[in-house]
Amino acid sequence: MVRIQVRKMDKKRREFALTVTTYVVGCLSGSTHIADNWHRALRRAGDTSDPFRQYELLVKLRNADTLPEAEQEYLEILVHFIDQWLHGKAKYADRYTGSGLSDAYLCGFFSGKSTPEKWLLPKVPPSSLFFPLIGFFRAKVLIAEMIEKGEISKVPETRARYMTEATNLLRQSVRAFPENQLMAMYHGEPIPWDMQLKVRGKAPEWAVQQRETLTKLRDIAIWWVNHRQLENGQFGGGWGDDVEMWRDFTPLILAFSEPDVIRGQTRLSEGLFATERIKDGYSNKITDVEHTAEDTADSITAMMHITPEDPLWVSRAKKLVDLMKNKWTGINERGFLQFKSTYFTANEVDPDPRKACDSVYHPRTIQPALLYWQRTGDKEIGDLVTSWMDTWVDAASRSSNGKPAGILPSAIHWPDGEAGGTTDTWWDPGNHTDDPLYVWPSAMGMMLNTLLLTWYQTGNDRYLNPMKSMAGHMRDHLDNENQTSAPGSLAWCSEKMTSFLPDILAKYRVLSNDEKYDDLIEAHASDYARFRLFGDRHSLLNGIASQRKTFTHNEIAFKEEVRWTDRLFRFHPTYFNTVSQHQFPEFDPGFMLECVSGSIGNVLYFPTHAVKWQTSAEDLAVLVKNCSKSGLSAEMYHFGADSRTVGAQFFLLQPGKYSMSISTDKEVVSHLTMEQKSGTQTHFFQIPPRVLTFLTITRI
Repeated sequence: MVRIQVRKMDKKRREFALTVTTYVVGCLSGSTHIADNWHRALRRAGDTSDPFRQYELLVKLRNADTLPEAEQEYLEILVHFIDQWLHGKAKYADRYTGSGLSDAYLCGFFSGKSTPEKWLLPKVPPSSLFFPLIGFFRAKVLIAEMIEKGEISKVPETRARYMTEATNLLRQSVRAFPENQLMAMYHGEPIPWDMQLKVRGKAPEWAVQQRETLTKLRDIAIWWVNHRQLENGQFGGGWGDDVEMWRDFTPLILAFSEPDVIRGQTRLSEGLFATERIKDGYSNKITDVEHTAEDTADSITAMMHITPEDPLWVSRAKKLVDLMKNKWTGINERGFLQFKSTYFTANEVDPDPRKACDSVYHPRTIQPALLYWQRTGDKEIGDLVTSWMDTWVDAASRSSNGKPAGILPSAIHWPDGEAGGTTDTWWDPGNHTDDPLYVWPSAMGMMLNTLLLTWYQTGNDRYLNPMKSMAGHMRDHLDNENQTSAPGSLAWCSEKMTSFLPDILAKYRVLSNDEKYDDLIEAHASDYARFRLFGDRHSLLNGIASQRKTFTHNEIAFKEEVRWTDRLFRFHPTYFNTVSQHQFPEFDPGFMLECVSGSIGNVLYFPTHAVKWQTSAEDLAVLVKNCSKSGLSAEMYHFGADSRTVGAQFFLLQPGKYSMSISTDKEVVSHLTMEQKSGTQTHFFQIPPRVLTFLTITRI
């Protein structure tokens, strides 16, 4: 449980709180006098920052049964609501045995039941004794809904309605109970997350900051396994959201060996495959591809990283290839292989013409198979993927339905093979009814990484054409970044490319040594990519410092207060930063993974991480400076008191003999010869304590 320290309140604020509470109760009773026990019980419960202690005090007040009938009824409903909020796993999880959002014990009891105009909790009058408390929980529900749902957060008018109602309620709650730190946090006052991490020796600042970030990330991940996960594998957000959690923990799962985290992920993946919903190898609940595909894509892909040679997970990946080949795709009117719809299951494809779109989200359907193809060069998968990518190369090259030539669309309509859907706006295909998931650029990175993988596997440069043409357009329109262009125009597309294209170009640059796009990479790519390619250590250190700031405050917002498990780190960027003078960046697992593993760009599609450290991230900081097929160099700092044995798997090194040197600024600690046979082979070495250490591997 997150512990919140109670703030000391000055005399003036305490008198104000007493006045507010006395006034509210006085309005109820018709007198400014009230029994001392009511007043003390209310103030004590409202000012308590510990949610569990607050619940206990409210239960005690309810059981006293001394309130007027209406107020007692409000209190009964409030206590039941808080009970579900706090004790979902222990008391209510058995009720949520289905597979949808409404079946998640963390949010199923309120999801979709409250809006700014509609109260889930009783709509009590402002004069009520419980208005500030009920208003606080109502505000939390509205904020949680906004954090989760794009149709709220991404639509300005709707978002404004939710924000206005929530902040008005919070303002009154904080006035009534100014000692409650949790209320104050929701109102914009951050709660420090103090973690005592001793630093001895001359540790570089980047190592101190990275260690704190990784330590807190481990703490969050292990907390979820120990406090939220059920025996069947669920974490409380519903299967469809729980499976996404591994993406937030990729630095721990892909780059280190963390038994507790791996145990939790294994239980989740195995638990999902034990359900009825994917008995046929893919979801049997029909909805859009972004949501149906994540069940299998996330659960299988995670396990293929944890147990890469397990034939069970490989067979499950290949099942997706069979479904794609024989059920989901067909040859369109242009003669190309294409998905027939955005909505399908293992057993049916929705025939609705409005939904009849292939999209940049569709690589998720075969994400595990793409990883297997990358590792093995499997011919069946390769033939299917290259035929499919031919479709997208063709679509990008042509002007279509108003789409400019050279731009990859976010959707291709079936069966005509034209850009967009049945709407007259190619960039907004209208193939989904909820939030704007498929509005251009949508998940452009998924498709561009798949095209890049296809180029890498086949050596055919035609699969680079969409990336190259879009890079050319981006370069041509850089001077227009601050101008407003018509949606769907070439300039409009080019302005949006900085959000996804530079990191694709950086991955291509590392793989090809092609310097043609260095200007775009250096100006817009990630801090780590610029460090790897151009030696920009200043930007890298700023990136590490920024990530450390993510976890300096509001620990409870990453644990107890999370209601949707696919929004684990969205409290700050989606809500808190808009109401607070204090600003916190969103945690970026991709950047952290790059630093510790040498990965470039998106690791979920066409991963390029170079190393997995077969040791815990605890008390260890790592910065991979360079990696290739013939070598690797990294800086390492071990915060412990004794020498540490580290195991490592080097995924990129080609078979052969290598020289491994471990040194400090003052001396060579050890010099070893290692023979690399495969990427699954583990090599062991020792690093000294409390001194910056340099690991250098070069081919003999």
